[in-house]
Amino acid sequence: MEVVETCFPEIKRFKLMTGFKSRKNIIFTKKEVIKIFKKEKYTDNLFLPYMEKIVS
Repeated sequence: MEVVETCFPEIKRFKLMTGFKSRKNIIFTKKEVIKIFKKEKYTDNLFLPYMEKIVS
């Protein structure tokens, strides 16, 4: 994430999406202070969390 932020310093909001069962990705987002701002239900067993990181 740090490399992406360095390559695009003018961008202040990054959006990410991952599968709800992708534990490694969700753990990564907690370390990067990325917050879930929306959950979309596709089926009874499948939710997709939409995440964002706002850079100051």
